[in-house]
Amino acid sequence: MRASVFIPAIALLLGLAFTACGQPAPTPTPIPTATATRVPPAPTPTATPKPATPTAIPATPTTAPVPATVVVKVANNARLGTDIITDTAGRTLYARDGETSTNITCTGNCLTNWPQFIPPPGTIGAGPNVTAKLDVLTRQDGTRQVTLNDQPLYYFVRDTDAGSVNGAGLGNFYTRRPDGTKIAISVQPTPTPTVAGGPTPSATATPIPATPTPTATTVAPTATPTTVSQAKSVNIASFAFSPASLTVPVGTTVTWTNQDSVTHTVTADSGAFNSVGLAFGQSFSYTFTTPGTYAYHCTPHPNMKGTVTVAQSGTPSSSTPVTSGDTSSGDGSYYNY
Repeated sequence: MRASVFIPAIALLLGLAFTACGQPAPTPTPIPTATATRVPPAPTPTATPKPATPTAIPATPTTAPVPATVVVKVANNARLGTDIITDTAGRTLYARDGETSTNITCTGNCLTNWPQFIPPPGTIGAGPNVTAKLDVLTRQDGTRQVTLNDQPLYYFVRDTDAGSVNGAGLGNFYTRRPDGTKIAISVQPTPTPTVAGGPTPSATATPIPATPTPTATTVAPTATPTTVSQAKSVNIASFAFSPASLTVPVGTTVTWTNQDSVTHTVTADSGAFNSVGLAFGQSFSYTFTTPGTYAYHCTPHPNMKGTVTVAQSGTPSSSTPVTSGDTSSGDGSYYNY
């Protein structure tokens, strides 16, 4: 049974082998070569912009305004009988007629006698009842100055305490009302009293000697005439010397007294004599010992002129200039205009 199965199987294998050997081998089918196809690059995705998140702007901090520094106030002045503008310490302030922030006339030596009112740093303000406009200007020298209704403000050098108004009306400087208008009142500075027989409390000058009482002298016919000292006076008033011309004998002492509210000098054209600045009530004396004509003038006001003609008479005495009153300024420029 096992042999009968084996024989047909062998026969089948042989038949297959013969068939395979008797037929030509089949041509192999070429495998097609795959052509690589370029794949286009994928587009870069575009980011869709997102709306910006609004940034909160920090609020600007609110700064409290710096309060203005009060620099002027209103004060009642008993001497003028009205309210005037002063600084906060009560010192009188002045403005000059015709002067504005763009037309400043007080410069140089003028500021020695009329110091400018310099404000503190920062914003300035006025006290109650001041209705005039307050501002600050910068002068050509770079310094600052307070203005009232566009007029620069000044102190007066001879106002030594609160309430003094010695500068009112001098050199066109006047005090101002709270609304800035001018108080057209001139005040003559109080003259320094002259102590008879001794120097004044504030001056080093020799006082004017008392005018001698003329004494009649009996002269013998053959005797040499005796010279009697004489004294003459000249008033300084309304910007003039009165009398403007004077004729005196040798040895005469001439005394000039200032009756104006402004400073004057008595200055010889030749330089023979020269007073310092004479304020109201002050005097200057000079004894003439040499014959001749002496022309003189006022240094601050050159149009003021006078002459003293000295005639030969008797024996001349020594020349001694004498000044009375407070002349501590030394240069006659208290008011400088």
